[in-house]
Amino acid sequence: MLVVMQLTVVCGIAYMAYQKGSGIISLFLMLTFLSHLIFMLSYHGEGYQLYTKYSFLTFMSVFLGVMWYLTVCTLSVKTDWFFNVLIIAGFANTLVLTGQYFGYNPLLVATDGSADIYPTGLFSNQNEASAFLAFCVPAFFKRRLWIGLIIIAWGLYCADSLGGPVAVYFGVSFWLWAKGHKLIPMISALILFFFACLFGSPLTALAERLPGYVLAIKLISKNWLFGYGPGMFKVISNLLEDQAKRFLHFEALQAVFEMGIFAGVLFLFYFRHFIKKIKETDIRILTGVVIVGVNSIIHFPFHIAPTALVGVTYLALMDKK
Repeated sequence: MLVVMQLTVVCGIAYMAYQKGSGIISLFLMLTFLSHLIFMLSYHGEGYQLYTKYSFLTFMSVFLGVMWYLTVCTLSVKTDWFFNVLIIAGFANTLVLTGQYFGYNPLLVATDGSADIYPTGLFSNQNEASAFLAFCVPAFFKRRLWIGLIIIAWGLYCADSLGGPVAVYFGVSFWLWAKGHKLIPMISALILFFFACLFGSPLTALAERLPGYVLAIKLISKNWLFGYGPGMFKVISNLLEDQAKRFLHFEALQAVFEMGIFAGVLFLFYFRHFIKKIKETDIRILTGVVIVGVNSIIHFPFHIAPTALVGVTYLALMDKK
């Protein structure tokens, strides 16, 4: 009876998301629910259950994310309101990051009385702070607001995490391309050189994540149809002794690992959907979607509530009818 009730609610939300936004988002919710339902009753032959509290939390995260997506698609949310919030939040995070960078943390004090000066802004780690500041960048793509990018760039430098700057690089390159600028290659190369000087080589970060990617692809090849169940990558990878393979930091690849080839197909269709939106959507929103997409290859923005909230809002503003 409980399953029937859950299915009814999920189908209703998925249908509303299809009506107000994108059918691909509604299908992703249905896929997550069905995968969650299938593995809730399944056991793996090697002795560990393919359904844990992480499975339930993954499903609920997707469900609540789609609820927020539907809310933004339904309400008359103006783009400028959203960007004004990002500007204020971006400045606030940069202010806190600046204090932490120079040895003063207004938020946390260690138990021994010393200040915890690790630069994380209003977040719990540097990756989250870097991702959030990157998501704020499109809000400044407007006359008289460009100067604010200097403050955000300083915040990214304080956060000292590569994922945010790399996402900004691809976002700015996309914005220049969409605006028809002829100096894209030169400007893009200068931006990449700037980020490489400040934050280190992207190849180093890729090398650190490569073992996790290889592991995920090998395991996907053994169970490519339905995957291993929502929320199960960390559970399975924690059984390994190699610490480097325990962190994937690639949202789409993790979704395919957990929900099979169907998740991969939905991602491909959503990319096609994005291409179709280029000529009819505010270029700042599209740039935000690019930044969120690139960052989700490097960090876990959809695993953290504040960055997930901003990312889903970008998707909803792009999709709303």
